[in-house]
Amino acid sequence: MRTNRGLGAVVLMLIAGGLTACGGGDANEDFRVDSGSDASRVDSGSDASRVDSGSVDSGGSLTSSFVGCAIDEVSDCTALAPSFTAGTATCRADRTGFDVTTCARGDRRFDNELVKPAVRDATRWSAAVANNGEPWSLEVSLSPTGSDVWIIRLGGGGFCDDDLLSCVDRGFLAMGVRTADGTDIEPDKYGGMRRRWVEGPTGSTPNDVDNPLLWDANFAQLNYKSSTLWTGDSMAATDTSCRDEGCLIPGTGPADCETATRPNGAPCTGRWYRRGRINIRAGIEVLMQRFGLDDQTARVLYVGTSAGAYGVQHSADLLVERLPHTASRGDLRVVPDGAWAADFDDASFRMGDQYSTNTAADVAAVATSFARLGGTMLPTCVAGETAAGRDPARCTDSVVAHAWLTRPRDEGGLGLPVLVLKSRLDTLELGFHLATSDATSLLEDASARAAWVAVQDASLAGLPWLFAGLCRYHTTVEVESWWTAVGPLVGDFFTDATAPRRVLDGCPPPQCTTAAQCNDGDPSTTDMCAAGACINRECTRDAECDDGDASTEDVCRSQRCAARECYANADCDDGNPSTAERCREYTCERMP
Repeated sequence: MRTNRGLGAVVLMLIAGGLTACGGGDANEDFRVDSGSDASRVDSGSDASRVDSGSVDSGGSLTSSFVGCAIDEVSDCTALAPSFTAGTATCRADRTGFDVTTCARGDRRFDNELVKPAVRDATRWSAAVANNGEPWSLEVSLSPTGSDVWIIRLGGGGFCDDDLLSCVDRGFLAMGVRTADGTDIEPDKYGGMRRRWVEGPTGSTPNDVDNPLLWDANFAQLNYKSSTLWTGDSMAATDTSCRDEGCLIPGTGPADCETATRPNGAPCTGRWYRRGRINIRAGIEVLMQRFGLDDQTARVLYVGTSAGAYGVQHSADLLVERLPHTASRGDLRVVPDGAWAADFDDASFRMGDQYSTNTAADVAAVATSFARLGGTMLPTCVAGETAAGRDPARCTDSVVAHAWLTRPRDEGGLGLPVLVLKSRLDTLELGFHLATSDATSLLEDASARAAWVAVQDASLAGLPWLFAGLCRYHTTVEVESWWTAVGPLVGDFFTDATAPRRVLDGCPPPQCTTAAQCNDGDPSTTDMCAAGACINRECTRDAECDDGDASTEDVCRSQRCAARECYANADCDDGNPSTAERCREYTCERMP
């Protein structure tokens, strides 16, 4: 049976790229620590009320909810963003932002501009913060040609609610990026997302031969940092430990945080902020005001990967509200990649990490988690299900949310085209369902896995646009044949080149058919062939890794045993001022 969760919990997370312990993720985290004031906590108050939930008027109003400048207001382009090198910009007629077509653009094909809305304009966006209160950020790479095509991507990195998943070890995933606002940073340090979407199959300089459709698109990466599946909508702060905030001492609660400091010297507070939707609002508004995201001309792919896939399903209303003309033209299109909540119900395999006490089926478990996170489900779905006399918690079921995403506006929906990218044998989701009686996961049980596939197939049956391979991956960026299997479908979806299509293959040949083919020669691992791929498992729980040495803390990370080396970056300080240290996945990393 599962034990109660504790401070030593290993957090299994849904992230783009594979199964990892806490500390993985695809947010672009820089090793440098900026000691300036923009890295300190932005105190937005403790008002427990929610901000505007972003509900959409089903009457079809085409007036954007955002005002970013005044009529005839003029700004130097360089004051709007360092991505511009010269020129002046005038407020657009709809007052949502500045016309930057007159601005000279620098060459940022190999770098992104880091943008912290709370630093750019604290009056407008001070509430846009990471879990630990530091300014939240996005990364922007503008089109070299001035294209009106935008790829806006919500990053992944799992979630935590101290029920299904413990929050104690979120580490840098809960912290603001320490690099200064406006800095050039390397794109996609942990993701490869821009390479898949913009650069083309060779991963070379973006060009119209490799990727004629999207090579010159504007690319905005909204970093995660909220642990809420992007649903957090509350201004209230919740109590947490010093360690959750990335502070220098291992506190156990707010009282212990009074004398603690962050690596940049800022004080700790013992408070956590869960503001996924609030951060999305700020991100879209800063793109409209300062970077040329224009409701009158834009064509937008709203993409979410892993946790971001849940995010786009439940926040698309925010874009419809701010880009109503774009949505009305059919130029706002939604692509969730790698997370699809179907109602799997097997009492022998429950969703949660090794410390979870969850006994509910998947949709009920996720609904409870949303409530704990202060999360807001898609408002049009909640309103529609409530009006129909059904439980609005049903909206955590992705097929229910999808119906309200795609339903016409005059019927209470958002009327958006949606392309779902999904594995019916999702490695992360299967591994996230642990047996209630032994040390296995759903990934390893052939009979239960077949039942899982049947539930996925039933949930996906009515979707017009779909890529759903019957092979093991989590997000499609892991599919090596992306540009031949997934890319053409994305292109057809974005341009209406074909009628809606469903692709249910696209998988590589099986890696194995028998366990003998998976023998890694390590006697400490259990070798097995599951769904055509090898698993070499050493553990699923910390207790299996206890080596009897009281001086070490043994953990199970990515199904392998390891000794925990650190909790926070400060634990890795080697006293050498010429190196930068970081704690990632409980292991110290050092760079010159």
